[in-house]
Amino acid sequence: MRLLKMKLNELLLFEGGIELDFVAQQRVTELNDEGLTHIKGNVYRQNVLGIIGINASGKTTVLKILSFIFDLYLKQGKLNGEQYSFLANEQSFTIEAYFHFNDNQLMKIESIVTRNPYNQLVFQEEKIWKKTINKVKKSLYSFTDKDLQAIRTEENSPYLADDMSMIIAYMKNQQPLDIIDLISETNKNVMKKAGRIPLQMVGFLDKSIDYLYEEKDSNNHLMIRLKFKGQDNEIYLNNHQHLEAYLSSGTIKGLNVLTAVEKVFKSGGVLLIDEIENHFNKEIVRTIVNFFKSERTNPQGATLVFTTHYSELLDDFERNDSIYLSLKEDKLRFNNLNDLLNRSDFKKSEVYQSSYVGTTAPSYDAYMELKKYFQQVHKE
Repeated sequence: MRLLKMKLNELLLFEGGIELDFVAQQRVTELNDEGLTHIKGNVYRQNVLGIIGINASGKTTVLKILSFIFDLYLKQGKLNGEQYSFLANEQSFTIEAYFHFNDNQLMKIESIVTRNPYNQLVFQEEKIWKKTINKVKKSLYSFTDKDLQAIRTEENSPYLADDMSMIIAYMKNQQPLDIIDLISETNKNVMKKAGRIPLQMVGFLDKSIDYLYEEKDSNNHLMIRLKFKGQDNEIYLNNHQHLEAYLSSGTIKGLNVLTAVEKVFKSGGVLLIDEIENHFNKEIVRTIVNFFKSERTNPQGATLVFTTHYSELLDDFERNDSIYLSLKEDKLRFNNLNDLLNRSDFKKSEVYQSSYVGTTAPSYDAYMELKKYFQQVHKE
């Protein structure tokens, strides 16, 4: 099952809630069809979505909410998991999620979530609809009463945990997707267990490395073997953290990301990366994004969703609907660029930097106050 759209209403943090749609909203032509997977008729799914915004504008929270949706509906997760601390102040909200499955079917689930007397989040009510996917994008998310399959109530779900979705009953025969969440790795940069790393990955990130792989010794203990070109001696390590003494932070993060990319490419899965530019130069980021956009490297239609501060990266996107803006005003707002900008001939980085579509950059007054502060620092 693949998520096509998710929507959360009545959230305290975000004005108007959050809506993220993987279906291409703009018209698809030969000039802008890169990075799309055809579903049916004029319905296409985006393989790459970028979320951009200034610090504290809600980018990471949006990515965490998306991970929460995947956990809740596709991994049999529970509402009160410790990783969902961003829901701590929410008293009630509604989730809508739309899933493409069995090639030609679309499922809608609507979940009303509230807190019980013990301050735990629980499902108050759920409804599930199913239908054959429409060829016409305009009516894709429209359902009728005839499409309604099930309603969750206390009476008909006595054996289902209050914080677990009823969708698990529909997941039994579905092929699970690899959903790799690297959000927690944003401020950590430790090599993950990887086995033998392809030389192509190592060479792309650091040409001086001859090989790098891990294995178990005769006592079943971890042994990491590293060798640099032009050196006779091989380096042996027994802890991934020790690699920091020999490899750059960019190489370590790159190997973690590229091994995750390989995994989702094989299964057509989903990869979530927060602040994709951390430890990377722009060309590495562009390379990763372009791999997801290319049918040759991504024939299974794997999906990348990332946040970034790199406004210049937006110019690599032919389509406005591939970009979401997280805006900080009185409340946080989350919008698709296509809804805010009806032309695609603008240079997207300049639109973003100019704050044409909202408050996307620090204000001039804030800049001047900071400048004055630094001008006074050396005088004290």
